Amino acid sequence: MNVTLRATPKRTGIEWLRAANRRLQSLRVEVQRGTSDAVAFLAWQGGEAVTVVDELGATILFRDECPTISCVLAEFAHLLQESRHRFADLDVRELRCRREIEAKECLVERRDYLRIDADEHDATLQQLAEERENLRRLLERW
Repeated sequence: MNVTLRATPKRTGIEWLRAANRRLQSLRVEVQRGTSDAVAFLAWQGGEAVTVVDELGATILFRDECPTISCVLAEFAHLLQESRHRFADLDVRELRCRREIEAKECLVERRDYLRIDADEHDATLQQLAEERENLRRLLERW
């Protein structure tokens, strides 16, 4: 899977989804934004979004009708990670942590290029710190 992201003047999460729509369709990726199913699943699992991959394609569920840029781009990163089998040899708990960390580090490193505003950047930094702490605790138990 090869998804090319081109920075443009400030885009919203919805605009990133629209820009990637044809590519997502060709990869058989369904997107649900703020649907009752997405909201219920994410309330149960926690978080703003999740990417579920199976043999037929993938589904990205967003809790909100208008997800943030960081939320959309993190799910794009998870699609790439899945297609490249990033961290696939790890325990599922460690895999999830490492994929979250990698996606959030990418957003932090490319903040200016992706035109991510200060509030969203700060939230991403906080989430990154939490994921690093989760991984540290997980590895400490083993």
